[in-house]
Amino acid sequence: MRGIVLRESLPGHNLPLELPAIVVRRYPHLLDRRIPVNVLELQVTSYRASDVAFRLASVLLPQGFYAHLVDERMMIVIFPRCVIQIPRGDEAAADTARRVGALYGIPDRQMRFQEMFTIDHPDSEAEPMLDGAPSGHSPAPNRTSGEAVVDDRRGDTALSAVSSSDTANLERGS
Repeated sequence: MRGIVLRESLPGHNLPLELPAIVVRRYPHLLDRRIPVNVLELQVTSYRASDVAFRLASVLLPQGFYAHLVDERMMIVIFPRCVIQIPRGDEAAADTARRVGALYGIPDRQMRFQEMFTIDHPDSEAEPMLDGAPSGHSPAPNRTSGEAVVDDRRGDTALSAVSSSDTANLERGS
């Protein structure tokens, strides 16, 4: 599964230690086309998705943020201390997640969950460039774990507990 986490949603802007996931990409984004944030894109094996979701839910800042994991059939939306599954096409589940997100101060325009199965940031269509690179509206890549591109130049101690079976086909950036 692919994960999207805003670095600013994490205490100290760091992922939890020993998170069984790999950061495959980092990039700037303009939230609501005006607030600069840093996106961490994760790769998580399906059997570790629940563990990752609950670990992230235990550390997300209490207001204004969520993270998510997604594959072709399921999205796991992660709020502070709350995890919701949204099967693709299940608008009732997406509506429930939006109602929960509203309790955390997240605007509806940032919770277009059904669109996020195919577009990382549907709220940033025609968004201006940030630091010379598009900051949103990137299609969700269709890749196997063997094709993942890792851009982890800064390193992350949070990845120290990733097992070799999770990373066997992923290249680590230097």
